[in-house]
Amino acid sequence: MHATSERSLEGVLLAAARMLLSVPFICGGIQNLLSYGGFVGYLASKGMPIPSVLAAPSIATDLIGGLLLVFGFRLRLVAPYLALYTLFTAFVGHPFWLLDDPMSRGEMTFQFWKNLSIAGGLLGTAFSSISAQSRVAGGRILQ
Repeated sequence: MHATSERSLEGVLLAAARMLLSVPFICGGIQNLLSYGGFVGYLASKGMPIPSVLAAPSIATDLIGGLLLVFGFRLRLVAPYLALYTLFTAFVGHPFWLLDDPMSRGEMTFQFWKNLSIAGGLLGTAFSSISAQSRVAGGRILQ
């Protein structure tokens, strides 16, 4: 009974973690979709090539990836992919080291480290998914 309640609690906590990690992706995807032109302009301002072409896959990654996180679908693939995507956006979208203004630099530094933290959470989610699947396959809970 104790192992069952641990598994149940673990499942609830992992689902909550996935839902919380999905928020910036889903909200960001909706925001970028609703202000598509502004998002294309933002990508152009970051020096992205063909921003009008890259905007749609970026929005799709946010929305679809976020929903896949919520539903826990293919986490071993989705979570590392989103982690790499988030690392990429940290370095391209939040290059705090290029800014001179202390206020802008501080804000951008925070956004950069936030993205790295999200990437870490995503990698933890992928690992937790693998661990949970191996425990289910083994019929036991690791202690």
